[in-house]
Formats: sequence, C-alpha cells, structure tokens
Amino acid sequence: MSDTAIVETPAAHKSPRRKKARRKYTRRAAAAPKAPAEFLGLTSVDCPLQCSQKRCAISGCGYCGHPRKGGLQAHELGDPAALDRLNRAKGVLAHQIVDKRRA
Repeated sequence: MSDTAIVETPAAHKSPRRKKARRKYTRRAAAAPKAPAEFLGLTSVDCPLQCSQKRCAISGCGYCGHPRKGGLQAHELGDPAALDRLNRAKGVLAHQIVDKRRA
C-alpha cells in the first residue's frame, strides 16, 4: 500500500459569457458604379461622353468645366444650374475614388 493520495483540484472558473462564433465574411465583387446619364464616361482625366467642342456637359458653355481640368470660369460661378452640375460631377469623381480603394 502506498501513501500517495489523489487530490482533486477544483475546475477552472468559467465565465458566464460564451464565446460567439466568428463569422467568415467574404468580399463581394464590387458592382460597377452607376454614374448619372449626363456624366456617363466621366473619369478624373476624361470628360463625359456628351461633351463636344460646342458644349460641355458640366459648364453648359463652349469651354471645359471638368472639375480636375479647371472647373467653372468666374462668370459661371453665379449660375446655380452650372454650380449644381459641377458639384454632381465632383460627387461622381469622389465615388469613383472610393470604389477604387475598396476593390
């Protein structure tokens, strides 16, 4: 007979919180950004497809009003319709930059 005694240790204290199962997230392919029809083809270096030598789709006049190429001239800054088109074009370009970062 041996004198060794078996001593049981108490179980480790378990927290009442349970671990949540981790979800695996997969990246979805980014959908092509939908630009308004008036700014179709607008990029940071190219004008919209509707622009021509006689009329710009952004300024509405005979000069280029592209936000990255110079924007509106001084006499057009008082025209609310031209300012609205310029701001919408800036928004389209900003969304394109964000979409490129995500992809």
